[in-house]
Amino acid sequence: GVPCSGVTSQRIAAPPGGGVGAASVTTDANGQASTTLTLGGAAGPQSFAATTGTFSVSIPAVATPADPSTILAISGSGQRDTVRKALKQPFVAKVTDRFGNAASGVTVTWARTSGSGALGATSSVTGADGLASVGYTLGTIAGTETVTATVSGLTGSATFTATALSAGPANIAIVSGTGQAGRVSQALGAPFVVRVTDETGAAASTSSWRATQGSCC
Repeated sequence: GVPCSGVTSQRIAAPPGGGVGAASVTTDANGQASTTLTLGGAAGPQSFAATTGTFSVSIPAVATPADPSTILAISGSGQRDTVRKALKQPFVAKVTDRFGNAASGVTVTWARTSGSGALGATSSVTGADGLASVGYTLGTIAGTETVTATVSGLTGSATFTATALSAGPANIAIVSGTGQAGRVSQALGAPFVVRVTDETGAAASTSSWRATQGSCC
């Protein structure tokens, strides 16, 4: 138990990605030797080692994630469903530090940037896995809708898209061509035009024609 001064350690080892201020140091009058230690980039338990002769000691440490650096779209983008329907899967974004470690407790802000749908919330907080999610209900107009996820202080955003589909034919209305007169067996000068819409007023693609008097098509 007597301090040994002037002993030079043969090696001070760092975990992957980490470092030490000096790989070899000498003990002082109290038998102590020191150097600076830099943690590696992986969050979680890490270990340094100091060795002299045949003796070695492990120096444990724990690395926590660095400041948030990146936000990425993980899942939920590209879904398609009928107008006004809630999407089956939420939009999921992930926040990481510059080493790729999950960043927990980070507030993610959600915003619809195109379309007419509704977000389940304007913000959510990342969990231990760095993930934050939000539900989405499609709007009343058929087409592509876009949602972005951002974090305050970070450059860039995660972008999600969804497609609202027509709900199917619900109404039909004459647009033009009605009331024409012409010779028998001659084609009319202008076609009949109707507009088919779904229950929201969006265009629908199904229609068929038949003659109730005379002949058609």
